[in-house]
Formats: sequence, structure tokens, C-alpha cells
Amino acid sequence: MREHDGFFLNFGLGYAPVTAKGETESFGAKLDTEISGGAGAGQLMIGGTPAPGFVVGGASMGWVISDPTFEAEGLGEAPTSDGQATMQSLGVFGRYYTDPKSGLFLEAFLGYAQGNYEYTISDVKTESETGTGYALALGVGYEFWVGEQWSLGPAFRFAYAKLSYDEKSSTGVSRTDEYTVTAPSIMFGVTYH
Repeated sequence: MREHDGFFLNFGLGYAPVTAKGETESFGAKLDTEISGGAGAGQLMIGGTPAPGFVVGGASMGWVISDPTFEAEGLGEAPTSDGQATMQSLGVFGRYYTDPKSGLFLEAFLGYAQGNYEYTISDVKTESETGTGYALALGVGYEFWVGEQWSLGPAFRFAYAKLSYDEKSSTGVSRTDEYTVTAPSIMFGVTYH
């Protein structure tokens, strides 16, 4: 009988327009910045089913933007190239199937997040910045049975992350970046359950 119970394994790929709005503080001055672009999204979830239709476990989620747009307040788009922005999150999730024998589900995720932005300035110097913080995500989707234990289907997830980055140069100059990241993702997943 097809039913969502026992061991749970899910992996999926998708797309997300990601926006990271930031505030940089250096020398006592603040500057608003934004990193944005279309991202490839991926996920891996492993868990179990302690109650009919209710899954809990661990998950890894990630987003990768190739050549993102970087804008700074009052300066417009910065002259960067060969850039890549990534965000990875590792945490716990809960998924609830409204009917254990059907495919409609709701899910929530909470985890540790790390974001990285690499870019080249004026084709000369490559910079890399890494921020850490937390991520939250809520999703809804529907899976269609394709076998006794296998199902697949689309899902929509909205992810939110808060990241901070602190740097102190050898001259003692400190800089703090705070980024708020939003990533509404369209995913297609395959589940063994």
C-alpha cells in the first residue's frame, strides 16, 4: 500500500531569484548594498516518520548565483566580474502530508547558514567575503506516486536568512556587513518514502 511512512529520503533541484540586501559599516559610515541574481537551488533531506504523514529529519539546502549583480547606494552597479554568490544551510526540517496516502505537503526548515561572495574588481583583484547566520524556510508542494515507495513532484519554498560578516584589516580598520537574504524557490523533488 502506498503510504508516507518509515524512512524518508528526498533530493531536488530548482531555481530561485535570490536577493541579499546588506548594510556595510566602516569608519562609522553606513552604506546600503544589494547582491542579486537567478540561482540554481538544491536540497537533500533525510528523516523518519514518527506519526502518520509527519516527517522530521535533517536537511541541507543550497543556492548558487553565477555573475550576480552588485549595487551600492549612490554608486549604482559596481564594476565587478567573474562573480559567484553561494549560500548553504544545514539544519532540521518537518514535513506534514495532509493525507499520508496522498501527496500534498507542508514543510518548515530551521538551520545554520553560510553565505559567500567572490568577485573580481577591475579585472585585477579577486575578493572573497563570507558571512554566517541562520536560515528559515516554509514550503508547500505535491508529489505524485510513481512506485510503491517513490514519488516526485513540484514544490514552492520561501527561504529567509540573516547573515553577518566582520573583517578587521592588518591596520586595525574594521568593517561589518549585515545581509538579509530572500530566496523564493521553485523546486522539483524525488522522494523515497
